[in-house]
Amino acid sequence: MSSKETRIVRNVPERGPSSAQRLGRALPRRGNAGGVLVLALVAVATVAGLAAAFLQLSTSVARRQVQMRDRMRAFYVAEAALSEAWTAVQLRKTGAVGSEAEPAKFGDGLFWVEATDTGPFIRLESTAMVASGTATLAIVVQKGKTSMANLGVHSGGNLDLPPGTLLDAYDSRLGYGDEGAQSGASDEDLDLLLEQFKEQVEEPIGEQPLLGGSALFNPVLPAPRGVPPLEEPIGGAPETPAEPTEPEFAGRIGSGGDISVTGTELLPTTVNGDITPGTSGSLTQSENVTITGATDPSAVTVDLPDIEVPSLPALEGVAHTGASPLLVLPVEASLPTLSIGRGAKVIVEGPATLVLENLSMAPNASLFLDTSGGPVSIYVTNEAVFSPTARLSNLSEDPTDLNLQISAEPENPITIPAGVPIYGMIYAPGAELNIPEGFELFGSLAAAQITFNGPPQLHFDQYLDEYASDLAKPLLLSWRIVELINESKGAGNPFVRLGVDPAVLKSPANAHIAQPITIDYVNKSGFAATFTGNEDAFDWSDVRSVDELARDGEVVVQNGESLAIASDLGVVDELSKKIEGLKFNPDDVLALVLARSPVTREVLRKVLILDPPMPSDSIAQIFAANAPAPQKILNHLCTTPTVRSDHLSSILLLNSPGLSNAVLSAAQARLTPAQFTALLALQ
Repeated sequence: MSSKETRIVRNVPERGPSSAQRLGRALPRRGNAGGVLVLALVAVATVAGLAAAFLQLSTSVARRQVQMRDRMRAFYVAEAALSEAWTAVQLRKTGAVGSEAEPAKFGDGLFWVEATDTGPFIRLESTAMVASGTATLAIVVQKGKTSMANLGVHSGGNLDLPPGTLLDAYDSRLGYGDEGAQSGASDEDLDLLLEQFKEQVEEPIGEQPLLGGSALFNPVLPAPRGVPPLEEPIGGAPETPAEPTEPEFAGRIGSGGDISVTGTELLPTTVNGDITPGTSGSLTQSENVTITGATDPSAVTVDLPDIEVPSLPALEGVAHTGASPLLVLPVEASLPTLSIGRGAKVIVEGPATLVLENLSMAPNASLFLDTSGGPVSIYVTNEAVFSPTARLSNLSEDPTDLNLQISAEPENPITIPAGVPIYGMIYAPGAELNIPEGFELFGSLAAAQITFNGPPQLHFDQYLDEYASDLAKPLLLSWRIVELINESKGAGNPFVRLGVDPAVLKSPANAHIAQPITIDYVNKSGFAATFTGNEDAFDWSDVRSVDELARDGEVVVQNGESLAIASDLGVVDELSKKIEGLKFNPDDVLALVLARSPVTREVLRKVLILDPPMPSDSIAQIFAANAPAPQKILNHLCTTPTVRSDHLSSILLLNSPGLSNAVLSAAQARLTPAQFTALLALQ
């Protein structure tokens, strides 16, 4: 190559990057274009998704809360439905209220109750609907039982009361002899009773022959559990008897026929209570007879229902003739025979139920019931043979702790033991009872026929009224939730879900399933009446008492048994309720109590415990209008610090003579010496 050519080559400028290459270096690279926008879009989408999720969660929570609210509202309505059905069962109705086709309207919801009767039990199942909620609840109820204990002394046939008879009443919760009733037991009777208990406790214990028996019977026994010390009478040391006062309680004795009462100058007869011949019977009385209560014939016919004997496990029969006491542990059993020989002793510990085919007690035999642990019930199904000198003792002296029921219908009369006073309930609807001389009863006695061979001492326990009423009430055994759900169909409107018109649905009180009834009753005017027909056509508000009530042909009430009626159900003593609540001033309480005087001891007690307390002069006016007052209430009055001593003195003087030692002792601490001296002068 020439030098010129070389020079030309040197002067040729060097080729640089193209314009496209230069532009590429100035602009972003094509692979990263739109990245930030994508990230922004992702973030927005995430936030939107979270917002939607939270919105859905919130909606779901709100929906669940609404559903829970609807379920709970339905639950409460179902509870109200069961309460309505429970009320019906107390009224001796079936308990069925409405139906799925015609439910009862309750607020903005509805319900119906199905009742299934299985004999001794009733199953109530309520279904309620409110908005989207549906609740189904169920309870099982045991039917109430009928007790004839509140009849007092009752003979199905004619009845003769011999000279020297005493009939009165008391309350076993307060004790006998302190609340207006005089004790019929003499000091000699008390000494005899204590000696008999002393023999039971102190008699030597050794091995004696025992015929029959089982593991429940033990021939070796220490002193009976719960027996008080020998130096004190059973139930504690008695107070010095006070002067007789007008009895606060009324005894009761009746028959299905005529009643004859006789007395003599040496043996006057005293009846502090009511004598009630049969509906077509009459009362005849001789001189030297005092009757303080009503003597009108019964307005209703009294029937003695058959005994329902329980079915219990069978054990071997027992014949006890040993000198050592025989112990029967708490048990529920059936025995073919329980025979107690002459002078022998058998002690039954409660709680116990014995079904005996045959029961026999020889002279001076003792059947001692240790009821400190519970009551004892004895059923005799075939034969009962008692010596007049046999002894049937109840440790607690509570008549409800001894229930002797004789379901046998023997041809010959049954002699009831009279060795010691009996505290209990004796019932023999198919037997004639022969009552020996010296018989004393605290409690009740009812039989097909009663014959007194000597002047009895009969003390009716007024608590048996409450006992029989409680026994007749149904008993709740179980409660459970059957179903608690939400429905989507027609949610928010239960009437749409069931396809019913709320305008034509009945209220709960009017939705009870009506039944054909036959009722014999005494109306508010005091006249006996009978109604047969559908129950929804019967006026319950005109009922004073019920003799017999049958529903669908089944007898559910007999003998004027206590029955809550629709107009009175759940109503408590209005006066007591008003005083307890004290929704008004003490002047209103004073006016109300004075207008209702004489009042019950419960009202007097509430007058003394009001908070704030009533003025002392108002209390004095109330007690002046209710003299004589019960001894226990007077004792409570003496310990009420807001009662001034002058008012207390005037009240106690109004109730004198006859104040108990307990009242006098309490009064001595509150009265001045002069006031207390004046009070003692009247005792």
